[in-house]
Amino acid sequence: MTDGNGIFTLSGLKKGDVLLFSLVGYNPQEFTVDAQDNIRIVMQVSAIALDQLVVTALGIKRSEKALAMPCRK
Repeated sequence: MTDGNGIFTLSGLKKGDVLLFSLVGYNPQEFTVDAQDNIRIVMQVSAIALDQLVVTALGIKRSEKALAMPCRK
């Protein structure tokens, strides 16, 4: 989790560990841990259109009530 400026802290990493950064609408990026204390990751916008995104409605419950509307002719 990052703060409002995108700064985060990780612990327990060893040299050679691989971090994968991903965000919907951006290209994923891999970073291999080395002796650096600080890293800078700049996410690049993906060329993939969002019409390829699948959104699910898991956990949404429908109401059992039926709605009635008056009709006039």
